[in-house]
Amino acid sequence: MWTPTSCGGGYWSHAGGTLGYSTRNAASDDGSRVIVMSLSTSTDDPEASYATTIDTFKIIDQLMCAD
Repeated sequence: MWTPTSCGGGYWSHAGGTLGYSTRNAASDDGSRVIVMSLSTSTDDPEASYATTIDTFKIIDQLMCAD
């Protein structure tokens, strides 16, 4: 899926996961920047898992926008 960034433009991504595990990735349109994140997630605390997911999107946005 295409995800817009806060600095303009965006990145291609395909997230996935299973109980206790999640991956996030991003690739610029031209392939010059790629990010892959592997995460352990808590199934005991859904709110914490949701917060972690939101934080990963913020991190990816910051890295994709970095000079």
